[in-house]
Amino acid sequence: MPRALTDNQRAWAEAYVSSAKFNASAAARVAGISTAEGRRYRTKPHIVDYVEQLQAEAVKSRLISMDRTLEEIISIALSDLTEIVTIDDGRLIVRSFDELPRGVRCCIKSVKLRRSRHANAGPDGDEFEEVFEITLHDKMKALEMLGRYQAMFTDHAGSDEERPAFVGFDMIAPPER
Repeated sequence: MPRALTDNQRAWAEAYVSSAKFNASAAARVAGISTAEGRRYRTKPHIVDYVEQLQAEAVKSRLISMDRTLEEIISIALSDLTEIVTIDDGRLIVRSFDELPRGVRCCIKSVKLRRSRHANAGPDGDEFEEVFEITLHDKMKALEMLGRYQAMFTDHAGSDEERPAFVGFDMIAPPER
């Protein structure tokens, strides 16, 4: 059965992996213990196990975050306005946001509803015109980001690696006659 960590050991390990950036002395200061004690913590197997567990969780979290970011960029890059709105008999119909998949909802940057009194409203002024605005994230920017991620836009033709290098030459005189 693994040995339980003290509050100081747990605080040191968490600081060591996060804010102290794997500096034992800095983690000790954050945890409120002596730097000598913090350096000793690096060698205690049950603390090392906890540090490794924290590292694995941090890596997993970072990878999930990276995957999620890439999913969002792909959703925006491949977005299609017809997934949000349709035209029926000359009327613009907006689908209920509850019906939209998450990948489509993430493409929406903002939604605004503006009300203004109709120009020919009666004296009681109860006739309003409503304008519904949906702004999507910049599709071209997302496509550019995706293209850079996939290294689609690198220009190898102008790079030094692709150009022939001048090394030298041998000059051979024509034979004498």
